[in-house]
Amino acid sequence: MFLPKEWEDHNKKYIQYVHPKKGTRNDAKDLFQALDKKIKERQAREKGICPVREELYAQCFDEIIRNVTIECPERGLLLLRVRDEIRMTIASYQTLYERYNSF
Repeated sequence: MFLPKEWEDHNKKYIQYVHPKKGTRNDAKDLFQALDKKIKERQAREKGICPVREELYAQCFDEIIRNVTIECPERGLLLLRVRDEIRMTIASYQTLYERYNSF
C-alpha cells in the first residue's frame, strides 16, 4: 500500500522502505520523543503558521497511518482519506488567505 519514500540530502540519495512490522507501545513512545527532539532541533515555532512544524507533524501522522494500516487496512485507508481532506482544506485556506492579502 505504501511506496518507498525517496529523497536527497547533501547530494546523497536515500530510499526508505515501509516495514510491515506492527508498531508497539514503545515505538509510539519513541516516535513521540523523536518528534519533540526534531521540533527543538529545527526550531519550529510553537504557535501560528510554521512550515517546519507542519512538515514534522505530517511525517509523524504518516507513520501513525502506516502502523494502523498494518493492523487494519480499512482504518488505514480511512485515515489516509482524513489526512488528504485536511491537506486540501488547509491548501484552500492558504489560497484564500493569499488572495485576501494581495489586495
